[in-house]
Amino acid sequence: MRPSVTRAPTTSWSSTDVDGYKALAVAVLAKALADARGEHGAGPRTRDEARTFLDGGDALELWADLAGIDPAAVRRAARPRS
Repeated sequence: MRPSVTRAPTTSWSSTDVDGYKALAVAVLAKALADARGEHGAGPRTRDEARTFLDGGDALELWADLAGIDPAAVRRAARPRS
């Protein structure tokens, strides 16, 4: 007897779903930028973690891609202002 094959459900994405994920990604990046600047009471550990995230790497690339934003632009925005 052959084992049954279970197929993954087919997912149909609506533009509302995509817009929601994009909005979430933009919010994640905005929060990281605010935390890196110490806004809204972000403490030293939170600032350091945000800066590490914004320095680049796979996580930043993923969130920037979901947001439709160039990761290099996010890194530029994260640089300390002189």
